[in-house]
Amino acid sequence: MHLASPPASSCVRPASPPGDGCACDPVGRKRRFQATSPIPVYLSSLRPEIGRGGPMGEYERRIASGELVDGDRFQLDTIQQLQRLYEELVENEEDCQLDRYKSSEKSGRSRSRWLWSRLIAQPSTYAPVKGLYLYGGVGTGKTMLMDLFYEQLCYQLVRLLIMIAVLFLSLTLAPFKIVVRGPCAEAELRALAGVTAEVTWLRWLLSDFGVALSSSTPVHCDSTGAISIAQDPVKHQLTKHIGIDCFYIRPSNWRKKRIHFHDFMLNVHSRLQMHKGVSDPLEVIAAEISDEAIILCLDEFMVTDVADAMILNRLFRHLFSKGVVLISTSNRAPDKLYEGGLQRDLFLPFIDTLKERCIVHPIGSAVDYRQLGSAEHGFYFVGKHYTTLLKQKLQTLIGDEEPRPQTVEVVMGRTLQVPLGVNGCAYFPFEDLCDRPIGAADYFGLFKKFHTLAIDGVPKFGSSNRTAAYRFVTLVDVMYENKARLLCTAEAGPTELFENIVTVGEAQKFSPRSSRSQKSDDPDLCVDNELGFAKDRTISRLTEINSKEYLEDFEARLRQQQHPLQGVDNGDVVLA
Repeated sequence: MHLASPPASSCVRPASPPGDGCACDPVGRKRRFQATSPIPVYLSSLRPEIGRGGPMGEYERRIASGELVDGDRFQLDTIQQLQRLYEELVENEEDCQLDRYKSSEKSGRSRSRWLWSRLIAQPSTYAPVKGLYLYGGVGTGKTMLMDLFYEQLCYQLVRLLIMIAVLFLSLTLAPFKIVVRGPCAEAELRALAGVTAEVTWLRWLLSDFGVALSSSTPVHCDSTGAISIAQDPVKHQLTKHIGIDCFYIRPSNWRKKRIHFHDFMLNVHSRLQMHKGVSDPLEVIAAEISDEAIILCLDEFMVTDVADAMILNRLFRHLFSKGVVLISTSNRAPDKLYEGGLQRDLFLPFIDTLKERCIVHPIGSAVDYRQLGSAEHGFYFVGKHYTTLLKQKLQTLIGDEEPRPQTVEVVMGRTLQVPLGVNGCAYFPFEDLCDRPIGAADYFGLFKKFHTLAIDGVPKFGSSNRTAAYRFVTLVDVMYENKARLLCTAEAGPTELFENIVTVGEAQKFSPRSSRSQKSDDPDLCVDNELGFAKDRTISRLTEINSKEYLEDFEARLRQQQHPLQGVDNGDVVLA
């Protein structure tokens, strides 16, 4: 039996045959239906479609559609951990106070209560759910899996029990009611009334009882949660009680945030400036952050700055005590964070705190999926003589307008001089971006103004320009986070740029002598653990940024920004 889709209109209607089991409303959210009593096969076939929610269901869907590669047991182990966390969060939603509106009502927050909560010490309320710290090699899918998990938090699966009582008396007009039980607002009841009146499966269902439900049948939804459908006279005398589970998806009100670790720490330092003079500003900042987000997703957890290292333990102790659940990705195991850093003994308590409040899960895959793309080399030109070509390519992307020097405000009143820029495209010599005292905050500000960056003259890195190498690594991280486009000329390919950057372990493999002796043999060899680990991520990202798939995705996003769809509500999904 096949269910034909009705013509599209502004009403909520199914958009697929029963095998797909879902119908989309005008803003793209899905409503799914599953029967709980003996019913025709075309309704029973909807069961697999909603059998599994959360990140695991979305992961399986992407594999089935070919978006992801099947057979990666490391990713499967990780998605199972994320599914476990998702289910624990759903189960403990009230205890974790995830809903921003319910938690606000429960705690009776107001401006005066907010002030008193900061003047008077509040009791600790650790979450009953442990977070997750994912670490592993570059390009193994850590960020992708965390983002997949986060996307599932942005919408909430709502289950409603619909009881249909049908009473038909011979040759009489016999209306029946559909009563919806569950957390459903009046507007949603009206939407469900539209679904109930018009979806084809209900017509087939009622036809089994000898009832023909036409698309013009009037539908009424009252404030008690009852949907009345007036029915034409029928010739059968029949009473049926039918129970149907109705699943639909609506925007979640959970307090959540997904942000890059660089951006997160910049935000923390900015708040520290705002709360100067407070006895414990980190407690105030933790209270502010927990008010905004109980679920905190941090991408690329990496500690290289001594100022960050000194505040992380106190900051996260306050955050965890206020119920924050941390989900983080990193290239380093917790015990390897800030390895060899200044005053690391003061940082070690943070590692213990992290392992206490998060389940540590390694992704042991050796596959770098960024390297599997269709490498086209994009706009990456090797050689110093390509400066003219770089500017020509940039002008082609800009169009008819002439680039000119600009001054852009980046962060906290700071400004950055852009040698050439227009239409979202900017040009810089390498020295202007990485050989000057510029940091992650400036790069984030830059990419808020420009989506395409041309860099001229990227050198090979070593001990002579280690600081510039650190800045270039940060620049690529921020560029990748903002999904920007790169044009550049470089002295060598991505791998060769960093061939003189090694970790202590790698240096010791070169020679039985100490790394210090090896370094003196090769004046440009840079032995640096943090940079040695970070270089692999940078090489991987440079490769992906110049791949055919990345550039096609960039073009698609750019077209969508320039020509946004009219009248489409994308909900409240914000990733940072």
